[in-house]
Amino acid sequence: MYHFDWIKRHAERTPDRLALVDAATGREFTYAEFNARANRAASFLRDTLGVQPGDRVSILAQNSSDYFEILFACGKIGAILNTL
Repeated sequence: MYHFDWIKRHAERTPDRLALVDAATGREFTYAEFNARANRAASFLRDTLGVQPGDRVSILAQNSSDYFEILFACGKIGAILNTL
């Protein structure tokens, strides 16, 4: 099982359970919310930016909920995340 499958499975089984807390901002996300955000990011990467499976996506970001959304989004579309 890949990490993006794991988040989807938890979103289906325990959608209202806490999945992630962004320590810097205090924002909290349930599995359903986090999976939906990762799906939207994956759609943006694929449909707007044209990212395809096997493509590399480079980002410069601090450890935050946004970083994890992109990490999971890349996994969902088969892209490779390259953290700068």
